[in-house]
Amino acid sequence: MLFLLATFLLISCPTFAAASAATVLAVWQSAYFIVLAVVLIATAIAEIFVWRLHVIRKKDLKEREVQLQMMQLQDKALRAQMNPHFVFNCLNSIKTLVQEKRNDEAVNYLTTFTKLLRALLQHADKTSVSLYDELETCRLYLELESLRFGGHFFYSIEVQHDIDLKSFVVPALILQPIVENAIWHGLMPKKEKGNLKIAVIAEQNKLVCLVDDDGIGRGASKAMQEQGGHHQSKGVQLTTERMDLYSRMQLYGEASVQITDKLDNNGKAMGTRVELTFSIN
Repeated sequence: MLFLLATFLLISCPTFAAASAATVLAVWQSAYFIVLAVVLIATAIAEIFVWRLHVIRKKDLKEREVQLQMMQLQDKALRAQMNPHFVFNCLNSIKTLVQEKRNDEAVNYLTTFTKLLRALLQHADKTSVSLYDELETCRLYLELESLRFGGHFFYSIEVQHDIDLKSFVVPALILQPIVENAIWHGLMPKKEKGNLKIAVIAEQNKLVCLVDDDGIGRGASKAMQEQGGHHQSKGVQLTTERMDLYSRMQLYGEASVQITDKLDNNGKAMGTRVELTFSIN
């Protein structure tokens, strides 16, 4: 606009133009730099907008990728619990009890089995469940395995008295793979009866879910797996992957897994302790 005004004055008034040539040149230069500045600012704004759009799209893609990973891991967890071998073993145990005319035990086993299946199916499409529901699933599973193996191990579930299990949310199907691993890799290879304890405690704004067994330990279990004399399970690995993912996404605050090999004074294995920790918020 300033450039057009200067040009008009130069054409319509030669005297004025002659007298003010320096002024007109100065105005023209000012207009040029103003236009240049506006163009540069507009270009910078456009670049910032494009960069921001790229960041948002990249974040959306990352979130979708993480959600897909979560769904895949959760699906693996469900399949690990509902695997054909577990279902077959349960049904075979019921058949054996019926054949031996132990009808009361068969009914009790079948009732517990159907309750567990119902709980698993109810949680199949959920990302999170209450800690109460998660512990109930573990209790049913422990009861089934204890019945199936004739009381080869004792189990207990202890909860700190001031924790409201129904108000606290945890990842669905997060504890059972740990419990299964403790039974199959820790307690079942043991000759004498073993013990398994699940405990829930709160400390320093954190909730700790503890699975503790007095089995043969990870070292002996690994040796048995390498020799092909023990069935393999990826329960702990699966849970660790899920907890790592939750921690990176801050879905449950700071989520972590700690595995401790329990040893006596002579360095002999006395079992394994697994701690799942969640932030309380």
